[in-house]
Amino acid sequence: MREAVTFCRLCSALCGVRLTLDDNDRVVKIRGDRQHPLTRGYSCAKGVCHHELHNSPNRLLHAQKRRADGSFESIPLEQALDEIAAKVRILVDEEGARSIAAFLGTWGYNNATFTPMLRAWMDALGSPSRFTSLTVDQSSKIVTIGRMGRWSAGRQGFADADVWMMFGGNPLVSGANTTGMPSSHPLKQLKEAKARGMRLLVVDPRRTETARYADIHLQPYPGEDPAIAAGLLNVMLSRGLYDAKFCARHVDGLEALRQAVAPFTPEVVAARAGVPAADLVAAAELWGGSVGDRGKRGCAYTSTGPCMSAHSNLADHMVELLNAIGGRYLREGEMVENALLPGPRRAEALGPSRWWERGARGVAREDLGTLPGVIGREFPCGILADEVLTEKQGRIRALFVAGGNPALAFPDQDKVVRALRSLDLLVAIDPFMSATARLAHYVIAPRMQYERTDSIPINPQIDLMPVPFMQLAQPIAKPPEGAEVIEDWYLFWALGKRLGLQLHYEGEPLDMDTPPESRALMERLTRQREVPFEELWNAPRGMLFPERRRPVEPARPGHSARMSLMPDDVAEELRQFAQEQPRAANESASGFTHMLASRRMRDAMNSLHHEAPTLTKRHRYNPAFIHPGDIAALGLKDGERVRIVSDHGRIDAVLESDDTLRSGVIQMTHSWGALPGESHSYEDFGANVGRLISNERHVETINAMARQSGIPVNIVPAGEG
Repeated sequence: MREAVTFCRLCSALCGVRLTLDDNDRVVKIRGDRQHPLTRGYSCAKGVCHHELHNSPNRLLHAQKRRADGSFESIPLEQALDEIAAKVRILVDEEGARSIAAFLGTWGYNNATFTPMLRAWMDALGSPSRFTSLTVDQSSKIVTIGRMGRWSAGRQGFADADVWMMFGGNPLVSGANTTGMPSSHPLKQLKEAKARGMRLLVVDPRRTETARYADIHLQPYPGEDPAIAAGLLNVMLSRGLYDAKFCARHVDGLEALRQAVAPFTPEVVAARAGVPAADLVAAAELWGGSVGDRGKRGCAYTSTGPCMSAHSNLADHMVELLNAIGGRYLREGEMVENALLPGPRRAEALGPSRWWERGARGVAREDLGTLPGVIGREFPCGILADEVLTEKQGRIRALFVAGGNPALAFPDQDKVVRALRSLDLLVAIDPFMSATARLAHYVIAPRMQYERTDSIPINPQIDLMPVPFMQLAQPIAKPPEGAEVIEDWYLFWALGKRLGLQLHYEGEPLDMDTPPESRALMERLTRQREVPFEELWNAPRGMLFPERRRPVEPARPGHSARMSLMPDDVAEELRQFAQEQPRAANESASGFTHMLASRRMRDAMNSLHHEAPTLTKRHRYNPAFIHPGDIAALGLKDGERVRIVSDHGRIDAVLESDDTLRSGVIQMTHSWGALPGESHSYEDFGANVGRLISNERHVETINAMARQSGIPVNIVPAGEG
């Protein structure tokens, strides 16, 4: 037995861990590393079970090829690559490079050497058909930047905040850093912040684990986040609780905003969202401070709740307005704690870009443009199935799936699976026969996380790190004896070689005759960060770079760009939203009695949960959580099997009582279930919420986000409906 320290790449928390390995270099135990400078011993239940995935009897150790009857057989890796490259060449000749697409999932993001190689291959191929998990749940954040603009120096930080606001986020369970709160040991971070006097505001239909620490918890119906934010803005503007000096200098549209939110009085918001008017006013006063007091620090963030609901683009924009009118951004002379990315941070506004008005278009959904995702330009996942199923020239005929499982993660599962089945070539990089892998023509078996080279922070997450910190991971564990598994990047380098392409990795050409070493790829990545590679390579717990704390620089001379608070399209969306009949539970004219909201489960990470016995012992399926009073009112029982019916589909579920939910709301976790038509039982795999969702109705403009939360449903006994 021996021990080694590294970090977990399961999610964006990237926790420091201690591994125990046996004499065959097999991971047999994982626990948090108390000496890690960021996470200080924290590691979630999912992370400490990851050795069960490494050692699972279901793990793929060789490439798989689907036979004509749908079964799979092992195939030598290089033969699989030869066959895949030959099929790609034919499709490019017939329909052009655009017909080759790639989807990068959550696990792909947390693979530092891989993501630049995928980008390099797609660039060399000349295909714009790129999709990532960014547009599955929170692409509204990018739309807001496009419509409002942003502040060059970034938002104020959590470490010195007086007040913090979260809409629909629960970082104590999810571990995600999209709420602005550091994900390294989130409970400890929150308790320390509360101890120094920070006040917390939470907007969520459930009294979540995070909401229990809130000074004010607004508990609305799902989908009413735009109304809550508009009501807060109304109170702040009418009472002077905003930074007038900042607004006069850096924003346009303040009066248009004042007029747009005027209909959202506390009484109107209370009636439609189901929150007390007095609590809304108290939240606005706590957030804005007293008149003339501009000393408040802290930011408001949206998370998956509002970002997956109807009007998600509007919701995110309205919440960011709480930051904008309060000037909750770093000013000249204040410190940017993490400046690992090159380039100055300035005390200036960057105006809206509105890229979708000039960007490339899909061939099937021409009304939608591209999104500038965190790894380059990309199409929204909401159009992927249409781009496959269309008969138009340039349609997608091949898809490479890396680190994701769109057959379970995308809304409108029946349509998505139909599209995946119709592809000429589907290749999945997957350590297990996931739902997507079972549809693939080829499945490439990768190394697991502790068997590969890696880095923290992963490129898209650098700005989310609270301090200038980097950590490299050398391979620690060995793959099982006889396995033919690869680091994910090798697939695309090898295809590039076979197709005669020249790949450029981080701006530099690769040798296309000899495969690069992962260490050399990592050295190129650290060179972009201007940090000492050799020191990092030999620092098992990473390194802090205090010299990379930099002051915010003054605005450029003559700089005149301003953020746009209330552009015409946002104003029109808010006007239409105000005129909609609120879909409050038991009051909906559509005949549905409840609203189905999304929910995180502590023991599940998207679709990755079934291969860890410790986790499946606790949850083999995704229950339908509901208030006990609603169970009684429906004449049902806790633990009873029911059918949940939307205007698009139906799924079976088991009720689980939860008195932290408000009445009229049920919650289920996404990315469970099996493929349509498979005989797996609900008790073993759960139900796929995507079957209740249409990606053709209730869809956002610009980013094609389907309504995946706040779905009107009925709950009936199993077998009915």
